[in-house]
This record gives sequence, C-alpha cells and structure tokens, in this order.
Amino acid sequence: MRTQGRVSNILFAVSFSLIIILSCSDKYSPTEPSGNNDSQNGTITGRITYEGGTDFSGITVKLEKVSGGETGQIIAAKAVVAAGEGVGKIAIASSDAMTTATDKDGNYEFTDVEPGEYSLTAQNTADHLAKVSKISVAAEGLTVVDVVLTATANIVGTVILEGLDDNSGVLLYLSGTSYMAMTDSEGSYTIFDVPLGTYELVTQAFDYQVAKAGVTLNTAAETAAVEVITLAKYGRIMGRVVDAVSGNVLDNVTVTTLSGETATSNSNGVFSIEQVPAGSALLSYTLSGYDIRWLGVDTVGSGELSTVPAAVKLFAEGTTPSQTIVGIWNRHGNVSLDDNLAIRENGTYTKYGTHGTYTLFENTISLKYSSPTENIYEYLLSDSGDRLSLKSVGSTSYLDYVRVTD
Repeated sequence: MRTQGRVSNILFAVSFSLIIILSCSDKYSPTEPSGNNDSQNGTITGRITYEGGTDFSGITVKLEKVSGGETGQIIAAKAVVAAGEGVGKIAIASSDAMTTATDKDGNYEFTDVEPGEYSLTAQNTADHLAKVSKISVAAEGLTVVDVVLTATANIVGTVILEGLDDNSGVLLYLSGTSYMAMTDSEGSYTIFDVPLGTYELVTQAFDYQVAKAGVTLNTAAETAAVEVITLAKYGRIMGRVVDAVSGNVLDNVTVTTLSGETATSNSNGVFSIEQVPAGSALLSYTLSGYDIRWLGVDTVGSGELSTVPAAVKLFAEGTTPSQTIVGIWNRHGNVSLDDNLAIRENGTYTKYGTHGTYTLFENTISLKYSSPTENIYEYLLSDSGDRLSLKSVGSTSYLDYVRVTD
C-alpha cells in the first residue's frame, strides 16, 4: 500500500530537488535556464520576505510557464496519468521549471525568460510559509515581483473510483499551481503546505471523469477536509450516419456533444465518441451541404458503450422536411402568458416569453432561442390533438400543454 506521506514526499522532492545546493549558501546565486539567450527574452527579479524575519536566505523560488491555466509540472503529471502510468512515473515527470534560492536579503533573479504567462512559487518549507504569484513577462522587459510569504495549511480528502476496490493513482491538483498529490489504495490524499487562500481542486484519473471542488484555507497549520469525491467512468457513444434520401452512408460527418467531445464518421458512416461524461448527451451532426441535425442520447452509462439505436439521417441543405403544428398550448391550464407555448406555421415559437425558431423531425422538436442565447433545447414530442407533451431529452421530466384557441 502506498501511503500519503510517501507519495507527497516524492512529489515534493521532484518539485524542489534542484535548489537544495543553492539554499545552503547566503550568497545570492540566481539560476539561469538553458536556452539561446534570445535578446527578446526578459528578466524577473524581486525580493522574498515574511513577517518577523531577518535572514531570508534559502527560500526556494520556482518559476513555471503557464499554458491554458496550468503549470508545466501539472501538464506533465496529467499526461502520465492519461497514459495509465503509476505514481513512479509521476515522480519523474519533468517540466520546464526554473528554480533558484534567495540570498540573505531575500533577493532572487531569473534571466533569459521567454515572454509569456508564468506562475512563481516561493516556499519556506521549514517555517511553513509560501506564496504563489501570477506573472506576465514581456519581450525584453524587466518584471519586478516582490513577495511576502503567508502561512500555509494542508488539504486532505478521499476519492472513490466507481467499480474499483483499489482507489490509488488519482492525481489531485490545485488549478493554476503545482500543488498536487496522489491517492493511495484507500483513496486518501494530502496536499501539504498550501498558502492560505481559495483554490479549485481538480481530479485526474485514467479513464474516469474529471471532478472539481472549491477549497478555502483560512487558518495557519489547519487541515482542511474536502468532501468525499466519487468518480464515474467515462462512457462512449457509437452510431451511424446516412443520407436521408438515398440511404448511402456519409463519411466525414462531425458529431459533437454539448460538452465538446467530438468524432468524425468513417467510410462506413460509423462514429465513436470517447470520454463522454455519464448521464445524457445531446449530439449535433454537421456535414457541408447538409442541414445540421440535433439528436439526444437518453443514457450514457458509466464505463459503458451507448449506441444510437437507428441510423441518423441527414437531409441535403434546405430539404429537411417539417411537420406543421399550429396553435397555442397552455401548460396545465394555467393562463399565465409567460407559461404559454405558441408554435406557428412559419417555424417560430414563443415559450416563457422568449422567441425563437423550431425544427421538427419525426418525433423530436428542437427549440432554438434567438435571444438571449443560441442554446438548443430538444424534446421528444407527443401530440394528441388537444394536448401536447414534451419530454426533455435525457430527463424524465415532462411538460404538458393543453391546446387553446389562437
């Protein structure tokens, strides 16, 4: 069994091992990154202090480039987890971090720094003090960042992997920083010596969905407990796309979920979307020369394959047939205008006081708001002539309307 302490010690050692020698000297000794000494690069300098201190030597200062809001070390660690590797690989995951240590007065410097966004972490582990700062470096610029360290606290919690007895190997990190930990077989983790403040805790586990939780650290040396996080496995959606008139398979159709997962149909018209969050999904089908089609998948099971039951039919642009439903439906007999649904022959509707357009195909109606957003809401439709029922795709909730005169 891997213990929390062992895992955290490994991670801490990786993060700061390069500065051990530097921290043993009072002499100011900046560390320059390797590179071509591009004249367009900038310099970062400043002073690290803390309340009540007199000798500020040996404070570890780490500089990491940030991409997409994540540090290089976190990006490297996530790549290892995504490949299904273990904690040993995480421990040797490398990044382009630059490190140095302060002199007695707290001075530090980084030279030859490429322009961009960075995270600067100053850590005095012995006194449990630290600070994370966001920095923008301009070409040929001098960036001065003075830092006053704050007290730190610890974060603990448990992660449960749905369907498994061994809950080890889950990476947890604080967004925008390189503070992280890995779970042991019981799912337990501890992130040590985090500066006081508010953070977003993010999970990363092989073949499991991502979860996020807010964490606030208010008191020095406290241990903040996060509620148990249960992770579900990603699901997968598979289906087939054909021309609605000829029945020929369609390749190169882009199929996309609302949450951004995407796939392209192959020469057999078959598509497979990976890593779809469990639950329900609304899919768009897009191909040049064809009308866009929206269809829902009611259930995407955790760790399961969900198949679109029938071939999805796309019509050539401008030829999608429409059925006409005309009238005003009043929900549950309520006469409130904001609760009415009015569907017109010209393909427009009014619902909850908002105007938009609709498309109707087979037993599915898609309502598209024209304002304030362009979101599409899809319902399974049942029209008995005097009553209209809409079932939200992926939900068990129904909206019942009674037809009234226009």
